[in-house]
Amino acid sequence: MFDRLAEIEQKYMDLADQVNDPDIIANQSQWRKLMKEYSDMTPIVEVYREYEKVKASIAEELELLEDKLDDDFREL
Repeated sequence: MFDRLAEIEQKYMDLADQVNDPDIIANQSQWRKLMKEYSDMTPIVEVYREYEKVKASIAEELELLEDKLDDDFREL
């Protein structure tokens, strides 16, 4: 499931590049289609990115906690 979300995020970034491409902007029908797809994906990507931030934060906190516990056990 998370692999699929990473793929969606990559497609989202590709779409961001495309909607800023002057050639695509010149073709308004294609640009509108891509912008619709981009805007539909935005909430999904935002939640996925928040999840990734929280996951990284938890991993960092666990690492700090393990280091702290190791120090405390060494003192005993």
